[in-house]
This record gives sequence, C-alpha cells and structure tokens, in this order.
Amino acid sequence: MTLHPTATAVLGVAGRLVAEGVGLLAAALARADGATCRTVEVPGVPGAGAGELVRVRVCSGARGRTFARGGTTYGTTYVTGADARTCAGDRLRHEAVHVLQWRRWGLLLPLLYGLAELRAGGDPTRNRFEAAAGLRDGGYA
Repeated sequence: MTLHPTATAVLGVAGRLVAEGVGLLAAALARADGATCRTVEVPGVPGAGAGELVRVRVCSGARGRTFARGGTTYGTTYVTGADARTCAGDRLRHEAVHVLQWRRWGLLLPLLYGLAELRAGGDPTRNRFEAAAGLRDGGYA
C-alpha cells in the first residue's frame, strides 16, 4: 500500500514529534539517574538521507536504572553509563539508526521492538531492529 505524499509527510512530522517528546522525557529521567546530556550530530547513518546528520541527545554516566544492556535509545535520546566505549562513533551511528526507527514507528516502536526481542529469545543478534542498526556498530558482532 502506497500512501499519498501528504499522508506520508504528516506521518513523518508526527513521528519526529513523538521521538522528540519521548527523548525529552528520557533525558529528564536520565539526568535524575546521574547522567550528563549533550547533543551529537552523527554522520554516515544507514537509512538517513545522503549527507544527512542525525541528531542524537547522548546522556552518559547514568547509574543504570534508566537503560538496558550497554545503553538504550528512547526517541531522540540515547541513555548509557560511564563506559567510554558506549559513546564511540560506531556506537552512536548504531543508536542514530534507532532514532530513525523511533521517527518512523513512533510509539509503536516499543511494542514492535519487544515482540522482536521475544522472537529473538533475548538475543540481540537475532532482533531485526538491532540488526538493522548494525550489529558490529552496536557491539554485538
């Protein structure tokens, strides 16, 4: 099914608004969990337009109550601990793909991601959202 260009544009704007709203809430919670936040423009993100920089709010230094595994992206915000490897360029490129996924799927993403996680048996290398973000960049391969 192909959507009318106007419908596609409206969904794109709605997805960006949802991603930003969720990201702002996540940043506030991450700060309460001890994180410091900054905005990073990430180049070379798979799925982004040619030459497009994807903006990611990176909240690092959280104590661990607000993220899973090595870090978690909520909307436009990536929350992680104090390990410098979780903020390296390859990892930020991986997380920027998750930002694009939030923009596309909006509030459906947590449900779809959770279902993919169940199908994968908790193995991130078999989760389609992690695979799409790049297993090597995400530190899974």
